Amino acid sequence: MFITFVLFYTLLKSYWSETTHKSRVGIGFASVILVAIVVFLAVDIGFSLYSPNRLNSILPFSTLNIIGGNIQVQTKDSLAWEKAKDGIMLEPGSRVRTAPDSYASISFAQGTTSKLEPGTDLIVDKLESDKDKQLDTVVLKQQSGKTWNQVAKRADGSSYFQIQTSSADIKVHGTLFATEVDESGKTIVQTTEGRVSVNAQGQEVQVPAGQQTVVKPGAAPSVPAPIPPARNELVITVSKPAIGLVVDPSGSSTGYRSTGLPLNQISGSQVSSPEGLSQTVRIREPSNGEYTLILNGVADGSTSISVEGFAEGKSAFVYTESCNVTSINETVRKLHVDILAGLLQGATMLNFVAPANKAAEAIETTKTASEEPGVNQEISTTSEKEKAPDNKETGFNFGGDYKVDKWAVITSIVILLTGILIVVWRRR
Repeated sequence: MFITFVLFYTLLKSYWSETTHKSRVGIGFASVILVAIVVFLAVDIGFSLYSPNRLNSILPFSTLNIIGGNIQVQTKDSLAWEKAKDGIMLEPGSRVRTAPDSYASISFAQGTTSKLEPGTDLIVDKLESDKDKQLDTVVLKQQSGKTWNQVAKRADGSSYFQIQTSSADIKVHGTLFATEVDESGKTIVQTTEGRVSVNAQGQEVQVPAGQQTVVKPGAAPSVPAPIPPARNELVITVSKPAIGLVVDPSGSSTGYRSTGLPLNQISGSQVSSPEGLSQTVRIREPSNGEYTLILNGVADGSTSISVEGFAEGKSAFVYTESCNVTSINETVRKLHVDILAGLLQGATMLNFVAPANKAAEAIETTKTASEEPGVNQEISTTSEKEKAPDNKETGFNFGGDYKVDKWAVITSIVILLTGILIVVWRRR
């Protein structure tokens, strides 16, 4: 746009100089400038149409997502800590830390995520892409705290994800695992799915699913051993034609979104593929508080929900329900989990009131009595899946990722028309 204004000024100056000595050469020169203005206007609008989202899709990037609480960030060029804003881009060299009772996640390309638990300090050290501009290398430096990592695996197996701590080097190509670093620098790596390579003091161990290794400062990794069994577990099963997403009291989610894409932010959780007859979400060591189950229908029909809690390997409660789902609306259930003296005692299904900005309607439900007391079976509601469009939009949307600011278009058109009028007037 700056170039356009410069050319426009040159055009005016040229024509004003022609007031005393008109010549075909001068008019021809000004006409060339006018054509140049049209060309540069097209270039300006073309660049504005090229959305940053499209650019980011082919370049290495990471995005900070605030789940809840106080999150601070430090950029690569600054030593000062600032309050983080949700959705900011993190360049290599950026540092993030979470306060107590605070949660955040970092999203990378192709579905790879790292969730930061309370009291975690993490540096995004390296992001690299291959010759096809696909993110294939992520290196993080975990100073302290606990991370829960979901690493997407590329078909060619070339990409890798790496976490470096003061006592260990962890490298994976596609898996689900947790890394914890305590105040002494001891590192604990637990693998939930896949296989994790842990290296320290020149020795390497492979940690398969269901096992863990402990690395003390200055020592080699311990021989992998089974992860201690969970004292409590929450198992939620949803049958077709619905897919489910579970949100825990911290705001972390595990399951499948309405788009059909998987999400795993709840530490230690596992989710089965919805391609079978049912989808299961297993939550290890659930928190005391309110859980939300969001159901999205891939088609209209009836789905069944089963919620079962386990304490020290024994069933603590069972709740089952059948309800109708549609491909238009989402169905929401609230579940309050009660944990006393460290053990899961029971759960209560709660009514859900749709937010004011969503249209809610009652749905038909069929209840099955719980095998354990203390489960209140109530009728919930459904809410619209999509929010109304934002009326404050100030740009023209051309579909997909293409968008241009309306004032850029209007200003360019005004300049162009003014230039044409000047040409016509001067030629008369």
